[in-house]
Amino acid sequence: MNHWAVRVRRKGAVALVLFVALVGVPVLMMTGCGGGSQAPTSQVDTARDVALRLDLLSLAVGLKAYRAATGSYPATLSPATVGSYVNPWPTNPWTDTPMQQGTDPGNFTYSLTGDGYNLVGHAANGKTIVAQ
Repeated sequence: MNHWAVRVRRKGAVALVLFVALVGVPVLMMTGCGGGSQAPTSQVDTARDVALRLDLLSLAVGLKAYRAATGSYPATLSPATVGSYVNPWPTNPWTDTPMQQGTDPGNFTYSLTGDGYNLVGHAANGKTIVAQ
C-alpha cells in the first residue's frame, strides 16, 4: 500500500472516531445508552423529567436569592413569596401550567428543615427528583 493510501485511511479512521465520540455517544446516552429503542412516550417523559430538573434548579436558585436578601428561607414556595427571585416562574412540563406545590407529575413539594429546605420534584411514573 502506498504512503498516500495509508494517510487517507488514517484520516478516515480519525474522522469516524470523532463522529462516534461527538455525535454517537451523546445520542446513545439520551436514548438510554443504546440498550434498545425507547417508546416515544418514554422519550417524551425523559424530556419532561429533564425539564423538571432544570425548573427545580431555577426554584433552588430563587430560594437562595431570597435567603440572601431576607436572611431566611420562605415558609412557602410560590410566585407570591419568591416570584421576584424566580422570573419567569417555571411551567409544569406535563400540564403547561405554572408549577405548584403538589405531588402530580411536574409539581413539587417544599418544606423547611432546621437550617435549610427540602425541594422535591415529582416526575413520571412516581419518580422523584431532589433539588440540591
